[in-house]
Amino acid sequence: MSGRFRTANAPGPEPSPTTRLCLESMSSSLVAHLSAMTVLQGGLDLYDSKRAKIGPDPLREDADPALVWARVRASPRPVGYLLMEQSVISGVGNIYSAEILYKAGVHPERPGNTLAPDEFERIWRHSVLLLQRGFLSGSILTVDPADVPLLRDRKARRYIYNRRQCAWCGGPVASWDMAGRTVYACHRCQPPPAADDLAPARRAAMAAAGAVKEFASQCAPEAAAEPAKLTVAALRALLKAKGLDIAGKKADLLQRIADAGNTGATGIKAEQGEAVVAVKIEGAPGAPRPPSMPPPVTPGILGIATVKSSGEDRIGAVELAVASAEDAVLEKIRAGESLGVEHVALATEETEELARSRPVKRPRRTRSAARA
Repeated sequence: MSGRFRTANAPGPEPSPTTRLCLESMSSSLVAHLSAMTVLQGGLDLYDSKRAKIGPDPLREDADPALVWARVRASPRPVGYLLMEQSVISGVGNIYSAEILYKAGVHPERPGNTLAPDEFERIWRHSVLLLQRGFLSGSILTVDPADVPLLRDRKARRYIYNRRQCAWCGGPVASWDMAGRTVYACHRCQPPPAADDLAPARRAAMAAAGAVKEFASQCAPEAAAEPAKLTVAALRALLKAKGLDIAGKKADLLQRIADAGNTGATGIKAEQGEAVVAVKIEGAPGAPRPPSMPPPVTPGILGIATVKSSGEDRIGAVELAVASAEDAVLEKIRAGESLGVEHVALATEETEELARSRPVKRPRRTRSAARA
């Protein structure tokens, strides 16, 4: 979560005092420098020792969901905790955990050993799809584009994370503490477990659940910045990246962006080659949704890659279309997000220039703050 890779054309910049690793490509002219305060280096023994401590990675084609299921169904701990436990499953943090469980219709307090196989299959499927989408786009985008016309908040990028209201049903989102992390749930879309199914500590945590206290998330803010809300510098950066004229006043820049087909903040609909390209999921329908939700559109627009589902619990053939570092930065600028969650290779001279041009993000005022 700290340090950064910076890529450049060979011979690249001079190493800085914090450069710990220099990589040179054998097949291209690229070089990459890793800057960090501490880097532990070693051989395959070090890799094997670290790899043995983490669970299957949903991004890998050879990931075995049966190993995750074996850990989950044997544990009385909440599934929300298990999803964030790297020894159980790799790569699912707090944001993804909340959104995966929401899309699967499973409450985060459900003890793992009470899940049915089909519930786990939905959790695994959404883990694969959302992590794949994040890998390809460079952003945490969990709202399915097919849902956008049906949402109460059509600019939402996430359904419940750091939101006071569910983007789908409009009901209140509850939040509470779980192992030092804040968890989220919409009790309309994710039926809570019976109190008798919970350990005393978990019953107490649920009893303390309250309305979400929204905060200025560094990696997943909801305050989307439409083109009209961007600074002139950010507008010019968008135009420059497209090879368009950057001269003129703000009104001229906005008109030029509109003529070029930009779609504003959500990134849900974009031109071919931009950061977020919605394409079809072909084959079997998606996983069932919570009872309060209508069935998904099939074939639907769900992801960033063309996925031909075999009906199994993992993605079939995937045509990778990874967004470039520049496109990922532009998508974040349009959404008003920081670069806290980024491609490994975001740090180039071009992307750093784009990042400097992004507008200053201010925290949203909650109702209590407005009254104060």
